[in-house]
Amino acid sequence: MKYKDILTTGDVATICKCSHDTVKRWLERGHLPGHRLTPQGQWRILPQDIVEFMERRGLPMGERARVILGLPELAVKDFVYCWEFHVRNKTHPGKEERRCEDCLVFKTKAKECYVLRDQADPSLFLCPGPCEECEYYRFLTEMHLPGGGPEA
Repeated sequence: MKYKDILTTGDVATICKCSHDTVKRWLERGHLPGHRLTPQGQWRILPQDIVEFMERRGLPMGERARVILGLPELAVKDFVYCWEFHVRNKTHPGKEERRCEDCLVFKTKAKECYVLRDQADPSLFLCPGPCEECEYYRFLTEMHLPGGGPEA
């Protein structure tokens, strides 16, 4: 695949490593800007819109995505920690007087905060409610990331 001026939902699914249905939900709910060719027709997405969307959501951008989007090669992380996600999306779940640096997840650099949370004292965590109420947890569930998210 090479650089494209306009993307299909299939291109976006490849770039975001998710299903075609997930991309359609993002578009229909207004999370991802896109344009419909006809009322029930196919969607088209501009490359700059998917880049902004991925940055906002904290989605990792692999090399294949960079080629499709015509971006230069960069060292890219394949994983987004919960604190990075919350900062980018302004969805910080914690208590006002505490910071992410105070949380056990941050201190241990745990990739699976929801697993660690089930195994340790709740007072060591910044999140006040159950994981199911967390934007990061819902994001991982929606994405169905292989090896990176909770079981859906």
